[in-house]
Amino acid sequence: DLEDEIDLEFEGDSPYFFNMNFKTMPMVFHGNGPSKLFLNVIGNYIPGQWNKELGCEDCWRDSIDFADFPTRPRVTLAVFIEDATPFMDEFFEKLVSLEYDKSAIDVVIHNAADYHSKQVDEFSKYWRDENLVETYHSIKILDADTPEVDARNEALDLCTANKCDYLFVVDSVAHLDNPNTLKLLIEQNRDIVAPMLIRPYSAWSNFWGSLSKDGFYARSLDYMQLVNNERRGLWNVPYFSACYLISGNLIRDPE
Repeated sequence: DLEDEIDLEFEGDSPYFFNMNFKTMPMVFHGNGPSKLFLNVIGNYIPGQWNKELGCEDCWRDSIDFADFPTRPRVTLAVFIEDATPFMDEFFEKLVSLEYDKSAIDVVIHNAADYHSKQVDEFSKYWRDENLVETYHSIKILDADTPEVDARNEALDLCTANKCDYLFVVDSVAHLDNPNTLKLLIEQNRDIVAPMLIRPYSAWSNFWGSLSKDGFYARSLDYMQLVNNERRGLWNVPYFSACYLISGNLIRDPE
């Protein structure tokens, strides 16, 4: 297994990969089949992508300043409540607290947990009707009996119908403590990007650093450093969930 043969090391602040079998420092990497996934890990560090002092040198490539938009990008905010989830009042409060013009946001909610029906109804009624603060551009509640996969596909269709610039998916388990999350993700200017979400005092996160041969979770060589916030950057990973931003251009033209 390639990942068992290659180790990430540093010379000063600069990263390099060391072949433990041959005791060499490879200058060229080539992969076929599943080994190509490991090239993503390698590409997070070299050439010149990340170092200890400067951190992520590639993070701001092609990035944009939110203040440069002539008008606020149109966002479809897709909320999925697939199971009874604790702290739902706080979840909605954090969504509302996102620093973003609500008139540029179309909300779609799929609630498959009857336990939360009252909270969803209250949220929808308050933010759909004129109130003393502001309102979202629109709010749509999907049928609770709609299968999850169909609901997620419907969110894609609604994004296209709304001519959205972005689809922002947030599952009920994701609590966004940073009110600038949406703006920061948009500024990254990537087709698909996600914030890293963690649970305090545990190794759980919303991403996988690597995949097993069977296509399931595997711990990457840098997973714990990322989760523990020892290395910050923009990481190419094979899987993430719970919260992510998709460019509307990618939805309309996936090729």
